[in-house]
Amino acid sequence: MLRRGSANPTAVCLAMVLLCLRPATGAVVGQAAPVSEEGEVLQFCNTTAPPLLASTSSKQDLIGPLLHVAISTSIVGYHSFGWADSGRPTLLLIHGFGQSLDMWDDLNISSPLTIQSMAEDTVEFIQALQLPLPPNLMGVSMGGFIAIAVAALHGDAIHRAIPISASAGSLGSEPPTDKGLSIVAQPERRPLDMLSLFYPLNTTRGAKAACDSAFQSLYMLAEATITEAYGRQALAILHYFNVETAVWDALPLVRNPVLLIAGQYDILVPAQSSRAMAARLPAPWLVVIPEAGHGVASQCRDTVLDLVDAFLGSPDL
Repeated sequence: MLRRGSANPTAVCLAMVLLCLRPATGAVVGQAAPVSEEGEVLQFCNTTAPPLLASTSSKQDLIGPLLHVAISTSIVGYHSFGWADSGRPTLLLIHGFGQSLDMWDDLNISSPLTIQSMAEDTVEFIQALQLPLPPNLMGVSMGGFIAIAVAALHGDAIHRAIPISASAGSLGSEPPTDKGLSIVAQPERRPLDMLSLFYPLNTTRGAKAACDSAFQSLYMLAEATITEAYGRQALAILHYFNVETAVWDALPLVRNPVLLIAGQYDILVPAQSSRAMAARLPAPWLVVIPEAGHGVASQCRDTVLDLVDAFLGSPDL
């Protein structure tokens, strides 16, 4: 979740709906990192002990109670928070690959999962909320795939789209790098390798960002993930890049304002995918942040928040 550390309220935390905040309980893949592997991160970061993790109580106070709404494929758990009188439409946030909320009850796992079907579920979720205005939609990684898919295929359902570290899929998009795929495919991933997925450790800014959030990130990455969700999402992403073309083909017809944000050294969803989308969209905002990786939203949080605030506050064309 994007939030500034100052006492001032985050400009983009308006009447937000946060979809899929953290992984669900159940059958799991992955375990907490062993101490010896944490020691490898400590050595890389030139420190002797992990920083104390921030209490989760403040986050819980911010997002409020878990709410539910039924759509045709599932009962969706979500949090609604922020300022309803901000004058801006609701901002809907969508998670990335491998994550889900702990209250996705009655999930229909008999039907194939695709990026397009998740976009359709998102539209149905928006409709079920009965919002006074079409919301803005922001997604990171796989959530960014869904955000641009909604804009391309269901543009009337939203106001503006903010895909971060995202792609329009198809063979026209840049695939993940070999290094990124090799790390994802490892059955037992070293913590330092996991950090390198999100931060360019060979750059000063990337290494500092990785070490600043190292143990927070590692504990998040080690959290349980629903086995069925992880596998089905992975297949959906493979299908998106190798078979689906609908989102890519529809980009020139998008009428929603779109802000694309990418990290220069993203090895999971290369920045070229955002550049390719920008070349096909009618009038996009495109920002590629230097020395940032797939975790650009956390590595360059203040910059991203400023960009999102400026984009959402800009006049409609």
